[in-house]
Amino acid sequence: MENKKINIQFFGEEDDRQAKLENIFSTVNEVLKKVNTDDITSESSDTFSTLPDGYYFSELEKAELTESKTSGQPMVSWQFKTVENGIQIDEESSHLEIPKTANKKIFAFHVLKDASAIERFISDALKFEDEDGNTILEKEYFSTAELMSDALDILEGLRIWIHISTDKNNSTWTRFVSWKRAEKLELE
Repeated sequence: MENKKINIQFFGEEDDRQAKLENIFSTVNEVLKKVNTDDITSESSDTFSTLPDGYYFSELEKAELTESKTSGQPMVSWQFKTVENGIQIDEESSHLEIPKTANKKIFAFHVLKDASAIERFISDALKFEDEDGNTILEKEYFSTAELMSDALDILEGLRIWIHISTDKNNSTWTRFVSWKRAEKLELE
């Protein structure tokens, strides 16, 4: 007697697979509607790679008052782009260039959950200064949420030093650096 392969298909399996695939396609298509492919190139994924500890001269591309997706709390979301390679400062205060770090994205967030958090946000926003070290924003911009939102629009396109550091617990910190502090560190 000859062995024959028998293809046994249980009713409904193919229908379930088709329904799952349709659900996946539908979900991906909804997300794709929100994607702008105009500026995406084969090198684009490098833009979002993790930056090593160091100082990065960066331009603020976008800042907005929004809501945290995880906590639902109000927050300020910052998006920067490095304008040149970063710099590490060693124990002897020597400056070492960090190669291949120009044109990378840096994201920072200030969750505005209490007075202390808002004070930290205001302190960082005041670190955007002109060539003479004067803050770009007046403190009146921090009296209402509407004015804060307007202030963020004013800051877009401005440049600032960003310090990225990782602590012993592997937590990464993104800090804004004032021109006065940058000068002390001998950053250009």
